[in-house]
Amino acid sequence: EAAGVQRVDSLSQAQSVLQRDGIVYADLADLCPPLSRIYGLRPRLGVRSFANTVARLLNPLGCAGQLNGFFHTPYADRMAGANALLVQPRSLIFMGAEGEPELYAERQKVVAMQLGDDIRMLDLPDSGCAPYPKEKSEPDAIAGRFAAILAGQMDARESATLLRMLAAFRWAAGGALPADWTIMEG
Repeated sequence: EAAGVQRVDSLSQAQSVLQRDGIVYADLADLCPPLSRIYGLRPRLGVRSFANTVARLLNPLGCAGQLNGFFHTPYADRMAGANALLVQPRSLIFMGAEGEPELYAERQKVVAMQLGDDIRMLDLPDSGCAPYPKEKSEPDAIAGRFAAILAGQMDARESATLLRMLAAFRWAAGGALPADWTIMEG
């Protein structure tokens, strides 16, 4: 909401807001409570379940482009294949924190592109950013970084990550692959 994205609690609202604004946020708990309950068992079980992967493949509004995140490298091909079976027109599938679709600025191990039945691996250019520090951040420090980002004060890594995500959103919206993203052969 602080970034200007409207939250909705139904698919009909989501469709309306998406058509008006081009972006919308709908929580899984509002759209599919049973799947959300299974998804929410992770803290109790200590492991992810099938719901953590299945929920990422949902496309209830039938958007032409989709961004999917995964946590385990072998899931890239499986998720791309699932999108092809689900007749998803196009999707980018990439590794992110906790499986969220986030194109890291300083590293990106796997990015799969699915166009219909065609699945290809992509190579993204080196951003020149140093690796993110491995130490655990305190919640107040994280909140401070988010506040700074929302105020437009980003470091080089955050800016590079935001630019990569913007390129991914543009690809999802229109299908134009950024000029410096290359399709890997073989």
